[in-house]
Amino acid sequence: MHFKTIFKSFKNKDMLKRIGIILGIIVAYRLLAQIPVPMGDASTFKETVSNLLEKSDFSNFLNLISGGGLASFSIILVGLSPYITGSIVM
Repeated sequence: MHFKTIFKSFKNKDMLKRIGIILGIIVAYRLLAQIPVPMGDASTFKETVSNLLEKSDFSNFLNLISGGGLASFSIILVGLSPYITGSIVM
């Protein structure tokens, strides 16, 4: 691996812009993963999910893929479908 080529690519403004956008998306995703779903009974859902996570390795994998959104019942878990439905209704 040529580290000179990698460091040279960081001098390119377009590359820095792309890296900044990706890091911004990751930060926004992690912040949204901490916001709980409004009007949801989080305690019952967390209890159910914790029982499910203890039983199966696959559910642990799903929680890992969702960035912990499955265990914390965050708005990331809901996805875009309520937003799209609300836009259609409006």
